[in-house]
Amino acid sequence: MEPALHRVTADELPALKDWLENYLPDSRKPFRSKLISRCFPHIEQDPVGSGGAEKLKSPTGSGGAEKLKSPTGSGGAEKLKSPTGSGGAEKLKSPTGSGGAEKLKSPTGSGGAEKLKSPTGSGGAEKLKSPTGSGGAEKLKSPTGSGGAEMLKSPTVSGGAEMLKSPTGSGGAEMLKSPTHPLAEPNVPVLTRTPPLYFTVLWTIKGKWRGTSFYSLGWPNILAVGEGLITPEESDCSAYHTDPRTTHVYSPDPSHAEALLTYPGFLDWTKPIFFQAETNKLRETIRKVSTAKGGNLIVFANMMVEAEAEDMPASPVPEGFELRALDPGQHSDFVVGTWPMRRQHSFVYVRELLKSFPTVGLFNKATGQCVGYELMYEYGAVGMLFVMEEFRGRGFGKVITTQLAQNYFREGHSVAAWVIKSNAPSMRMHFDSGFKEKTPFDFIVHHVGSQADYFKKHGYAITSWSQ
Repeated sequence: MEPALHRVTADELPALKDWLENYLPDSRKPFRSKLISRCFPHIEQDPVGSGGAEKLKSPTGSGGAEKLKSPTGSGGAEKLKSPTGSGGAEKLKSPTGSGGAEKLKSPTGSGGAEKLKSPTGSGGAEKLKSPTGSGGAEKLKSPTGSGGAEMLKSPTVSGGAEMLKSPTGSGGAEMLKSPTHPLAEPNVPVLTRTPPLYFTVLWTIKGKWRGTSFYSLGWPNILAVGEGLITPEESDCSAYHTDPRTTHVYSPDPSHAEALLTYPGFLDWTKPIFFQAETNKLRETIRKVSTAKGGNLIVFANMMVEAEAEDMPASPVPEGFELRALDPGQHSDFVVGTWPMRRQHSFVYVRELLKSFPTVGLFNKATGQCVGYELMYEYGAVGMLFVMEEFRGRGFGKVITTQLAQNYFREGHSVAAWVIKSNAPSMRMHFDSGFKEKTPFDFIVHHVGSQADYFKKHGYAITSWSQ
């Protein structure tokens, strides 16, 4: 049976968030994940539930450890009190070669599981159908003690790798398909990951945002996700998302994204559609569907830049100025009037952002004038940065951005921004502030007719986008 379009309810949003988090870059995940990466810097975490480490700095296929005091094929521990091939535990109550568990109920050399139904030296799986010393895989085609691999080129006891060129006992997984998320691509590249939808869902769950509805293709086995229509009763800024139709879609599989894009009733391709912050990979899928529907694309190329807390201390406020939050009643008109990307219905959208999320305004103490500001979008980025022309070149943009970023850092997230790739001064300012270039994300418009007609009809402040 073909998967159906499903509107995600409020009670189902946590499950949708968990699904999306599998495709989120590690740096944007909550603080718990970042603690793991900092405590175990030799292991690069795999977001799709892989059994062990995605990549190992150690050239020896030793299971998840850069340095081991034990000479055995230990999987995942830098220091081991046990002399056996213990994989992934600093302290083990069991004297056996336990791989990846601090406490083991099983006395065998279990690699990466707290509870094991199999008595063998299983490395990284809670339940194993294979009786061999399997490390992190539910099903193994290889009869050897393969540690976490569905397919192994090496016949040795490899701990957690789907395909390993090294014959040593490698512990962790370079490529694994997770049984809990059947659509998770192994080693999902950053170009196919989705911060925007994740944060929109997260803020909706936390009650910070109520301007978006969510639809999935298939439930509970999710194939693709997209933002749906919202009614005036549900959100004051519904008009901004319906005229033109504004959405963001995501799937790790382009064919599933295409199935959602063409699902009857989800999008009306006879009218303009605005896609926010889409990945390069999905841009081509959107282009394919748009062309088939007789439309044209306007692509507004942006670069996602990102910063960690340790790379971005808050810049001090210059003398004679002070920081204050923007007031939705007093400053919505000011923000809209200075936003180059404004279009019809932008006022209600901006007002909702100012009401829902932290903002930073830099004010002249003597005059009370707001000389610059920045705010947070619902899709997990800071943006709309503005500094009045007569105050530019004094580092005010850096002050505003680094101060606003602290809100993300306090919640354990990195901070991201979408910067117009052709805006060299803005790129320099973000790099000087501590941001690092990550990956392109495009803002895309599907429309039928000329570009000029589209901008005129929807009341844009600008008249064209770079292709």
